[in-house]
Amino acid sequence: MALIAGEMNLGVYQDSDDRYRWRLWSGLRLVAISGESFHDRLDAELAALCFKVDAYHAEFDVFAFGGSWYWEACDGGGQRLAITSRPFDSPFNAKHAAAYVSNHVARATFS
Repeated sequence: MALIAGEMNLGVYQDSDDRYRWRLWSGLRLVAISGESFHDRLDAELAALCFKVDAYHAEFDVFAFGGSWYWEACDGGGQRLAITSRPFDSPFNAKHAAAYVSNHVARATFS
Protein backbone atom coordinates (compact mmCIF):
# COMPACT_ATOMS: atom_id res chain seq x y z
CA MET A 1 0.00 0.00 0.00
CA ALA A 2 1.62 3.25 -1.10
CA LEU A 3 1.81 6.29 1.09
CA ILE A 4 0.87 9.52 -0.63
CA ALA A 5 3.20 12.31 0.43
CA GLY A 6 1.62 15.66 1.03
CA GLU A 7 1.21 18.44 3.52
CA MET A 8 0.52 17.02 6.97
CA ASN A 9 -2.40 18.32 9.00
CA LEU A 10 -3.55 17.56 12.55
CA GLY A 11 -7.19 17.87 13.53
CA VAL A 12 -9.51 16.96 16.39
CA TYR A 13 -12.90 15.29 16.06
CA GLN A 14 -15.64 13.97 18.32
CA ASP A 15 -16.08 10.21 18.13
CA SER A 16 -19.25 8.13 18.47
CA ASP A 17 -18.81 7.94 22.27
CA ASP A 18 -18.84 11.77 22.55
CA ARG A 19 -15.12 11.79 23.34
CA TYR A 20 -12.40 13.54 21.37
CA ARG A 21 -9.52 12.18 19.33
CA TRP A 22 -6.92 13.72 17.07
CA ARG A 23 -5.97 12.48 13.62
CA LEU A 24 -3.14 13.14 11.22
CA TRP A 25 -3.57 13.55 7.48
CA SER A 26 -0.91 13.51 4.78
CA GLY A 27 -2.47 15.17 1.81
CA LEU A 28 -5.84 13.47 1.40
CA ARG A 29 -4.81 10.28 3.21
CA LEU A 30 -5.52 9.65 6.88
CA VAL A 31 -2.27 8.24 8.30
CA ALA A 32 -2.68 8.16 12.11
CA ILE A 33 -5.12 8.59 14.97
CA SER A 34 -4.61 9.23 18.64
CA GLY A 35 -3.78 6.28 20.83
CA GLU A 36 -6.55 7.20 23.27
CA SER A 37 -9.67 9.33 23.45
CA PHE A 38 -10.12 12.41 25.63
CA HIS A 39 -12.98 13.89 27.66
CA ASP A 40 -12.68 17.34 26.13
CA ARG A 41 -11.46 18.93 22.92
CA LEU A 42 -8.68 20.92 24.58
CA ASP A 43 -7.03 17.76 25.96
CA ALA A 44 -7.14 16.17 22.50
CA GLU A 45 -5.63 19.29 20.93
CA LEU A 46 -2.85 19.33 23.52
CA ALA A 47 -2.13 15.63 22.92
CA ALA A 48 -1.94 16.27 19.15
CA LEU A 49 0.51 19.12 19.65
CA CYS A 50 2.59 16.99 22.03
CA PHE A 51 2.73 14.19 19.45
CA LYS A 52 3.80 16.70 16.81
CA VAL A 53 6.70 17.82 19.01
CA ASP A 54 7.67 14.44 20.50
CA ALA A 55 6.97 11.94 17.69
CA TYR A 56 10.55 11.89 16.46
CA HIS A 57 11.62 10.54 19.86
CA ALA A 58 8.71 8.11 20.30
CA GLU A 59 9.12 4.36 19.92
CA PHE A 60 7.41 3.16 16.75
CA ASP A 61 6.63 -0.55 16.84
CA VAL A 62 5.22 -2.74 14.07
CA PHE A 63 2.90 -5.60 14.93
CA ALA A 64 0.71 -8.17 13.18
CA PHE A 65 -3.00 -8.57 13.78
CA GLY A 66 -5.52 -10.53 11.75
CA GLY A 67 -3.19 -11.11 8.82
CA SER A 68 -2.25 -7.43 8.44
CA TRP A 69 0.51 -5.22 9.79
CA TYR A 70 0.14 -2.04 11.85
CA TRP A 71 2.36 0.46 13.64
CA GLU A 72 1.93 2.24 16.95
CA ALA A 73 3.93 5.01 18.59
CA CYS A 74 4.54 4.87 22.34
CA ASP A 75 6.21 7.20 24.80
CA GLY A 76 9.13 6.14 27.01
CA GLY A 77 6.70 4.70 29.58
CA GLY A 78 4.96 2.48 27.02
CA GLN A 79 1.77 4.56 26.74
CA ARG A 80 0.30 4.47 23.23
CA LEU A 81 0.41 7.93 21.65
CA ALA A 82 -0.75 7.10 18.13
CA ILE A 83 -1.67 4.22 15.89
CA THR A 84 -1.84 3.82 12.15
CA SER A 85 -5.22 4.47 10.59
CA ARG A 86 -5.02 1.54 8.18
CA PRO A 87 -3.56 -1.96 7.83
CA PHE A 88 -0.49 -2.73 5.73
CA ASP A 89 0.30 -5.85 3.72
CA SER A 90 3.83 -6.28 5.04
CA PRO A 91 5.95 -5.31 8.02
CA PHE A 92 8.24 -3.39 5.64
CA ASN A 93 5.37 -1.15 4.48
CA ALA A 94 4.15 -0.58 8.05
CA LYS A 95 7.69 0.32 9.17
CA HIS A 96 8.12 2.67 6.21
CA ALA A 97 4.82 4.43 6.99
CA ALA A 98 5.81 4.80 10.66
CA ALA A 99 9.14 6.33 9.65
CA TYR A 100 7.35 8.75 7.33
CA VAL A 101 5.11 9.93 10.18
CA SER A 102 8.02 10.16 12.62
CA ASN A 103 10.10 12.20 10.20
CA HIS A 104 7.38 14.57 8.96
CA VAL A 105 4.79 15.20 11.67
CA ALA A 106 6.84 18.02 13.22
CA ARG A 107 5.94 20.12 10.14
CA ALA A 108 2.22 19.39 10.40
CA THR A 109 -0.19 22.28 10.56
CA PHE A 110 -3.15 22.26 12.91
CA SER A 111 -6.56 22.66 11.34
